[in-house]
Amino acid sequence: MVVHYKQIVRRFNALRTKKRYKEKRIRRAFLTEAFIDGEIELYKPAHVPYKIYTDKTIPVDMNIADPVCIEEKPVKFNWFEKFLLWIKEVFK
Repeated sequence: MVVHYKQIVRRFNALRTKKRYKEKRIRRAFLTEAFIDGEIELYKPAHVPYKIYTDKTIPVDMNIADPVCIEEKPVKFNWFEKFLLWIKEVFK
């Protein structure tokens, strides 16, 4: 029974591999045809650069209305962090 199960698994894995490589060949042929026709730029994903600001300060030259700027999300503290902030305020 186990041998039969292993045979079935191997068969399905082989079929899955054949299907995957067939799809890759089709996609490659499609892109090659687009390249030959000069339409490859239509199928390339648009590169959108993104910026990550880990610093708390926003650069001076950056416009606040700039859509590239990351929206600040509210910070959620757990009870221990709230307690530490309370101690910090009390012992100023």
